[in-house]
Amino acid sequence: MNEISSTEEDEKSMIEMGDIRHLTIEKLENFIKKDPELENKKKNSSFQTVFSIWNTMIGSAVVSIPYNVYYAGIIPTIFIGLLYGLVLYLTCAVIVRLGGKEDDFSVIVYNYLVYAFGEKTAKVGKIIQIIFTLMMNGGATLIYFLIINQNLYPCICLFLKIFGCDIDSSDLSPHFDKFSLFYCSLIVTAIEFPLTIFKKLNCLSKFNSYGIYFISVLLIFVIYTGIRTMAIDSFRFEYKENVDGSKVRNLYLFGENPGLLTGSLSMGLFCHSVILPLIKNNKIQENNQRDLFLGYLCITLTYIIIGIFGYIGFSGSEYSSKFQGNWFLFFKSDNYIILILRILNVLQLSSIFPIVFFSVREQLFKIFLNKYYKNKKRAPIIIFSILFLLICILIVYFCYDILPNLIGFIGAGASLILVYTVSPIVNMINYYIRHLSKEEVEKINNEKEKYKLSINVDNLSVYKPWKAFVFHMCMMLIALLGIITIILQLYPINFFRIKIEKN
Repeated sequence: MNEISSTEEDEKSMIEMGDIRHLTIEKLENFIKKDPELENKKKNSSFQTVFSIWNTMIGSAVVSIPYNVYYAGIIPTIFIGLLYGLVLYLTCAVIVRLGGKEDDFSVIVYNYLVYAFGEKTAKVGKIIQIIFTLMMNGGATLIYFLIINQNLYPCICLFLKIFGCDIDSSDLSPHFDKFSLFYCSLIVTAIEFPLTIFKKLNCLSKFNSYGIYFISVLLIFVIYTGIRTMAIDSFRFEYKENVDGSKVRNLYLFGENPGLLTGSLSMGLFCHSVILPLIKNNKIQENNQRDLFLGYLCITLTYIIIGIFGYIGFSGSEYSSKFQGNWFLFFKSDNYIILILRILNVLQLSSIFPIVFFSVREQLFKIFLNKYYKNKKRAPIIIFSILFLLICILIVYFCYDILPNLIGFIGAGASLILVYTVSPIVNMINYYIRHLSKEEVEKINNEKEKYKLSINVDNLSVYKPWKAFVFHMCMMLIALLGIITIILQLYPINFFRIKIEKN
């Protein structure tokens, strides 16, 4: 037996304690060969898996969801939050159940569509799925860019004030004749551009792993604000606008436009495109569905709690009666606590922006410029980065005051296909296959080159008409919910016929 050096003993101790960050891949593989059980050290526990799911979904909605609750009302927020949390969990659970060993669910979708509709239809379906995935990821990147600007602009204004430049940080209109949000977007572009032309983003990914701490600080602050406002103000549930400075504040149990919240939750609860890599790393695979449910339960309750506490807190007498789409805008630039929170938010989103941008670029280049990309040509990367950042600047210029509407529209539009259509269709095809005879399923499994499906014959069920009817009705209701969600972004409906009056 070879004698183990003290260095190797230290490294082995690190692995046994779960600390493998400082080891090279080669050393880790050598230890695994000597002790196969160490393979599990790379896997996540159920707690880590639940936390990863929660961390993946928490994002831009944190700054805008109190505004959504302002328009939806407290009671619809609870109902809509639980409903959309359940629906998006169910559609994501389909991906986990059928994903198998794949990292990309679009491959699974393609294989099922080939079986049900043929190869031509499957190719069209794959293209549509790619387009809407790009819409979701690209839209998220644009929103991050807008929020970065809205939170960085007051910080720069405060810095310029030290040198005698008195700029109104509350004015987010993109002027050209003086320093404004437009020029701030040019500064952000100059910062982000070098980060968007890298081929690998390992450093940013490591830094972004600490973003959850930044988000946690924001969540604690919003909850604290809600509790503090409840302590110093009196509330009544009347449908009247609040008067600035009045200690008696009006809250809405039911709002004029609950539909705005549905689009934001469709984006805020979306992790369908990345769930397979997250869940595959779970140490106990039998707990996948349970851990997914717990992850969705945590994020759903987080959004509901933050939304309601934020709505109550920022409805207080200390804040303007005009409710802001980004709750940071309630505060002046000389508030140093908010200055720190703004900087934390800017740092977090500035690290997320190039990562999400990277995924958009990878997908587009693999489709259109794979040859140039493989040859490591820099020109297409630089040109694409410049064009995309120009679009971001235009978003800041034209959409500076409609952040929640932008989130809602992109979330509802992309989710219509990715969540409310694709998952039900694939689930219905799988349901049909699971009720075939054993011989027919084995025939499908044997035709790997044609269908590339692997159906477990032990999971086959006996067809029962009433169960099939209920199942298909549920799938169609999910699809209908997606259609309703996008309609509500385009044509707001006052479900409860609420009329907000001025005092």
